[in-house]
Amino acid sequence: MIAALQEHANGQPPPADASAVRETAKFLHACNLIFEKGILSHAFVTSVENSAVIKNIKRGWEYFVEWAEEHHNKGMKN
Repeated sequence: MIAALQEHANGQPPPADASAVRETAKFLHACNLIFEKGILSHAFVTSVENSAVIKNIKRGWEYFVEWAEEHHNKGMKN
């Protein structure tokens, strides 16, 4: 599904909703990292430093941190 959204957003000519579709794909990818490849994965966490599960959760969480900072900063400018 994420790949289909990315393909749609990168169509030629770019669709009118390309920006929103790209952001949706980023959101879904972050959720996939946190949940399917993170919390709900069946991989064992034996070491916090070397765990693929923990790394996936951190990478997914980065999206939400960046999103929050961007929207907080926009609110500060108004």
